[in-house]
Amino acid sequence: MWLINLRVSRTFGFGKPKETPRAGYKGPAQHRYVVTLNVEANNILNHLNPGGFVGVLTSPLFGQSTALGGFRDNSNNRKVQLGAQFTF
Repeated sequence: MWLINLRVSRTFGFGKPKETPRAGYKGPAQHRYVVTLNVEANNILNHLNPGGFVGVLTSPLFGQSTALGGFRDNSNNRKVQLGAQFTF
C-alpha cells in the first residue's frame, strides 16, 4: 500500500498594521487582516490500494482482492479540497 498526499497554502496580510507588531517581523501576521488559502490533495497519483484478499482455498476468487484499503470511506479516488481562512 502506498499513498501520497499534498497540501499547499499561502498566507496574505492586508490592512493597517496592528498596534503592537513584533519587533523586526515583516510577515503577514503583523497586518490587521490575514487570509490563508490552501489546496489539499489526497492520493494525488490516483493509485488503487487493494485490500481484503480472499483466503478460502475452495473459493474461485482465492488470492484476489475484493475490497479497497486505505481511506476511511469506500473509495481510493483522488480527493482535492480547497480552503480559506480569514483572521482579524
